[in-house]
Amino acid sequence: MRARRALLSVALLSAALLSAATPANLPVPALSTIFPRLPGVAELPLQPALPDVLRSSSGAPISSASEWSARRAELRRVLEFYALGHAPPAPGNVRATELEARQLHNGHYRRVHLSFGPAEQLGFDIGIFSPAGKGPFPAIISPAGTPPGSPALPRLPLGPGQGQGVDALTSVGPGPKPAWPAPSPVLDAEAIARDQPVLARGFAYVVFDHNDCGEDTTLREPDGSWAFRRTRFFPAYPGYDWGLLRAWAWGVSRIIDYLQTDPSIDPRGLVVTGFSRTGKSALVAGALDERIAVTAPVATGGGGVGTFRHSGAGRGGKEGLDVMLRKYPNWFSPELLQFRGQTDRLPFDQHWLLALVAPRGLIALEGSADPVSLASAVRHSWMGAEPVYALLGAPDRLAVNYAGRAHAVTNEDWSALLDFAEAQLGRRPVTRRFDHFPPEAFAATGTATRIELWNGHDLSGWRLYLKDAPSDAQGAVRQSAGVLRLDTKASGYLVSERSFSNYHLHVEWRWPRDAAANANSGVLLHLTGPDGIWPLSFECQLKNGNAGQVVGMGLDIPGAPLLNQRKRAPRRAPASEKPLGDWNSYEIYAQDAEIIAFVNGVLQNHVQALPRSSGQIALQAEGFPIEFRNLWLEVRP
Repeated sequence: MRARRALLSVALLSAALLSAATPANLPVPALSTIFPRLPGVAELPLQPALPDVLRSSSGAPISSASEWSARRAELRRVLEFYALGHAPPAPGNVRATELEARQLHNGHYRRVHLSFGPAEQLGFDIGIFSPAGKGPFPAIISPAGTPPGSPALPRLPLGPGQGQGVDALTSVGPGPKPAWPAPSPVLDAEAIARDQPVLARGFAYVVFDHNDCGEDTTLREPDGSWAFRRTRFFPAYPGYDWGLLRAWAWGVSRIIDYLQTDPSIDPRGLVVTGFSRTGKSALVAGALDERIAVTAPVATGGGGVGTFRHSGAGRGGKEGLDVMLRKYPNWFSPELLQFRGQTDRLPFDQHWLLALVAPRGLIALEGSADPVSLASAVRHSWMGAEPVYALLGAPDRLAVNYAGRAHAVTNEDWSALLDFAEAQLGRRPVTRRFDHFPPEAFAATGTATRIELWNGHDLSGWRLYLKDAPSDAQGAVRQSAGVLRLDTKASGYLVSERSFSNYHLHVEWRWPRDAAANANSGVLLHLTGPDGIWPLSFECQLKNGNAGQVVGMGLDIPGAPLLNQRKRAPRRAPASEKPLGDWNSYEIYAQDAEIIAFVNGVLQNHVQALPRSSGQIALQAEGFPIEFRNLWLEVRP
């Protein structure tokens, strides 16, 4: 009956739309809601920097967990108005009807219909896979498609050019050649039970189709309004301006309403995930529903984990705010449209969603070759939310993992998700780190100025310091065929005449094939003060077998252990140097009070809150021959 009613409703609506005119520039009609208005874009100031999560609307700093509660409510109010739209409250009447239950070869499968809302007229099916054995089990909720055994609900046509970068606001109706959405994936219960790693790790797996909550279509009616507002949840709540991301997240909350009553499920161990667009809605669900223990969005792209201010044209590339408002404005609050071309006037950014998840677990699952997700934008969001996790005593609950993939979900993503979730739920400890970003995460988002630090043939712009004017000083530095060789028994360094701050430094080096096991050198940053064997600076270690360690030469590295009278931040990963005689590369990012160091593409160090952020750059001589080439830096805006 439910499917027949939905089919009739969609058929009537589709017929009306198919007869509509196609080209148009009609605005989307305003929705009438009961919610108070906030300032429009013209009333808001320019804010190129990320809006501070720990500063109240009055400008007062937030310095305690008790103050955070009120600030959290402010963040939510702003996000609901400008970014997500307002959703109805929980209906309070979720009722479950079991449609099917069967044994699988390594667990159980149940198909359940949830009914709720006014007169229980709303609802959708979910599929629950449980591992073999006795529960209750923690559960992972995923919009993976129509549950096995359930019929797919009928769908509206897609908007013209949907998914092809076409401006969704330039047409109404489906056009002369309507495009229909691809069928929902046909899920096989036995295949899921056999192949899904979730069950093997002792989690239940709950699946649903997000289109059963709100249809993912940019189709517009003749008056310019969104067709999706005429089906699924939306007609029952006409006074709400929620976009599709909020509706999909609201559906997750209705699943949780039921799971909290299911004796086979541990309500303290609920995890929500999703991929791409449903990764965005998973983040929204985790931000707004505090019953979710772990939030794990995958490959979210624009409008997801990464900040708007650090993505898009002129901001690092890929999917920025303007791109999202052109392609999928229906995913968001209607109020967000006014910020097209006005990103820096946003009174929020995506790091606010991450902050709302705190102190609960959050892992952003990203791909190093994802064409829509910008690593630098993800990192800025992470850094913007980090202070909240620190304030609430949960710094290890904010996590990120980069898999070697494009826009997809892989076994590596599932492995990271499950490892992190098990650690967060106290099921088992984990030794892997969840704070590694790829080098491109530290790339400048504006126009950087590139400087060839060494010109490849002489020492213009450099000065040599060697202790006590040794006898071999004349040949201590040699240049040939673009290679700079330091070879002296004395201690000292080759130092730049200029000082630098906020830069990306690229250095390539190699040791001779017969280098001593203790061959030692280093790249000195932020060097200032008088010359000496150990000048005040931070050393990015080049010692054979230990490249990537960062040493404070007379300067503090907060949190680093004190060894041999110096603060030494150890490598974060196993040694990543190449064999003796081969060229290695350092990518060093010195920005504000941070130094981030990659050795051959592997993140080896990230030190923060440093007492110095500028100075000269030097290459150490410590009595061992070493060669350098391709020394350049990009000064960041």
